[in-house]
Amino acid sequence: MSLYLWVCYSAVRAAWKSFIEGTFAILSGISPLFIKAYQSNPQQPNDLESNNTVGVASRTSGHVTYTVRPLFQSDLNIVGIGASGQVYEVDKEIVLKSCRIFEQPGSEASDSDRYHYASDTIFHFSLLQDERFILRLLQQFPHPHIVEAIDTDQAEGIFLRRYQPLLEGEIHAQPTRIRWYRDIADALCHLHNLEIAHGDVRIDNVLFDTRGSAILCDFSAASPFGQSNLVISDLPLPVNGPSPNLSEATDMFAMGSLLFQVEHGIQPELSVGRDGGLILPRIHTNHQGIDAVIRNAWLGHYSSTSEMLEDLHSLDAQSGQGINDTQIHSEPIAPLRERIRAWRKRRENNFGCVLDGILSGDQLQVLADCYGLDKDAELRFTAYDIRMHGNKL
Repeated sequence: MSLYLWVCYSAVRAAWKSFIEGTFAILSGISPLFIKAYQSNPQQPNDLESNNTVGVASRTSGHVTYTVRPLFQSDLNIVGIGASGQVYEVDKEIVLKSCRIFEQPGSEASDSDRYHYASDTIFHFSLLQDERFILRLLQQFPHPHIVEAIDTDQAEGIFLRRYQPLLEGEIHAQPTRIRWYRDIADALCHLHNLEIAHGDVRIDNVLFDTRGSAILCDFSAASPFGQSNLVISDLPLPVNGPSPNLSEATDMFAMGSLLFQVEHGIQPELSVGRDGGLILPRIHTNHQGIDAVIRNAWLGHYSSTSEMLEDLHSLDAQSGQGINDTQIHSEPIAPLRERIRAWRKRRENNFGCVLDGILSGDQLQVLADCYGLDKDAELRFTAYDIRMHGNKL
């Protein structure tokens, strides 16, 4: 299977500041790389961190060089890899998404290496915790076009139902693509009713079930409405548009870019002019309705995601291939959970653990205390009220 990499960087404590697009990811939208800058401490380096997704990376910041070594697992097939997590094959219907795991520094490691191991490990654990929170919420409020979590309670990661990616070079008819757009917008509408922004709407984060329906995945960048939008200093415009905060509008902006990329085969070149206005590329999909949806999403003309969904429903009906997908999942989940239990037991019998290098909550706290880090500083859902937002559904 192909491995697709993403690069991004600069998130300050408790808020992400940077994130950049890359190429296709296989499952659960293996998400972007992240970098963070911690507050100054005389005992700790105050430089940016960079995590390599494959092999060994040596980075230099100022006069300090440090090394990051990802830890891979014995006897497991990787179906996706990125900086926020690896996805391993359990069987043909189940995958396991773990956080990024790094080799512990040896006795010869520098203080900088040890600090960066601690901060990177804690940071990536927080990404997994936030995604775990979202998927637990979506277990309570499922949707037919959102990835299904089978088991969110295991320390090693999140067990997910397995879907298929869009194969590179695979071409589908425009009516089929319109149905995909409708599916994705329907999933976003459901998420937005919970006042949560996906934060990373891309075709890379769309998978497909056995019926050919689009499934929105990868919630590692999801945040409650109102949190800071991701700003990338090297790009003329944030992936989620010019808004300073995440909202329905930022996901719809990204949705417009997704439609543009799928229809044109290239990513849109968007920028802001000197007068602060958006500079848009020429939209020529050979379908006036799709052109209008893209333009309205970019210019913020939709008052809500449901309004965008209405337009896509209308285009889908006009295509003559409209399908109403009301069934969540036809396959029962109980047998899948039993297979996970048996798989975990085999791993523990054969290797002494399910995944090597996974730290418990207590171990992470000890690591955080040792280096003056806050284990929970990066979490985005600490004040989210499930009951209040769930009642909107």
